[in-house]
Amino acid sequence: MRILQISAFPPENPGGSEQYAYLVSKTLAKLGHEVHLLTSRFLNAREGKVKTKHGLIIKRVLSLGSLFNINPITFIMHELIREVNWADVVHVHGGFFFTTFQTVLIRVFKKIPLIIHIHESLDYSNISSLTTEFKKYLWDPTIQAWILNNSDVIVSVSKKNIKIIKSRFRIYEKPICWIPNAIDTKAFQPKAHKIFRGIIGFVGRLVYWKGIEAFLSSAKMVLQKNPKAKFIIIGGGPLLRTLQEVYKNEERIRFTGYIPPQFISYALGSIDILVLPSYLENIPTILLQAMAKGIPVIASKVGGIPEVVIEGLNGFLINPKKIEEIADRILFLLNNPEEARRMGENGRIFVQNNYDIDIVIKRIIEIYKNI
Repeated sequence: MRILQISAFPPENPGGSEQYAYLVSKTLAKLGHEVHLLTSRFLNAREGKVKTKHGLIIKRVLSLGSLFNINPITFIMHELIREVNWADVVHVHGGFFFTTFQTVLIRVFKKIPLIIHIHESLDYSNISSLTTEFKKYLWDPTIQAWILNNSDVIVSVSKKNIKIIKSRFRIYEKPICWIPNAIDTKAFQPKAHKIFRGIIGFVGRLVYWKGIEAFLSSAKMVLQKNPKAKFIIIGGGPLLRTLQEVYKNEERIRFTGYIPPQFISYALGSIDILVLPSYLENIPTILLQAMAKGIPVIASKVGGIPEVVIEGLNGFLINPKKIEEIADRILFLLNNPEEARRMGENGRIFVQNNYDIDIVIKRIIEIYKNI
């Protein structure tokens, strides 16, 4: 089968949707399918315009920048016209991207089997920002509704989004499928004979909606009761330098800065507990990666996270912005390392059985065959 995958951001970017698109593309290529991945190329990129890797062809189109720092302004129409004539099926990742809009625009004039895969959360109830207000009042009622209605199949990585899609966009007849996020669990093996040292980690972009301030506030509460605890923040972003300056004299709170996706498994090996206190998420890839590594997780009760984190089984769910809840759960795991180990083991089993790419890819291929 000839499959065109479209991802707004390139594989070397750390975001969940682009990592998923790359993993799906590689896996399909290994299974013998012809796969092209069409994506963006930023001005500072080292990668060339066309590259064959892992049996798939990656085509990058120069981007002029990024709207809201999350939506690449990449004009792919000229490449799309060629690619849609070649492909048997077109699989687009993300509903909010300019690249998705262009793909649907072509479909208006040329009938192509089109799948729109929604990775982003459509639940804006816990955060109000320029981006979420724009999406809620301008994008969703107009462009997003048009995009979804002009696809053949809508896919969501979370079950919660499916309910929102049906109610917000009044789509009841079109196929809406649940195909979850996925990782290669073989690349995220637990560290052998790991000793619990009480290191609490945050992994993600340092922006407000990721809950980094809540994490650091809870860290200070934990350190008052357990001075031996250590906190590590992995990731770059606009708040990095400010936070490094604020905590420069606190030896128990350390910032690594940005770490490329290929080194995340290694970085997670230094963490005993992962905290993800986001205000807006769907199914975060880092959550699956940490669980595959056997790390217990403490995560916000937002988006699709409750579909992955089962309270008391493989981690804890906390209400967004509730600093005391975060601190209490951290202290419990620090004081009960055997419980932390049990949750970590349960988390790995859960991810292996439900979110491994070898399982998820079968569902994707089934949709391709039936479209």
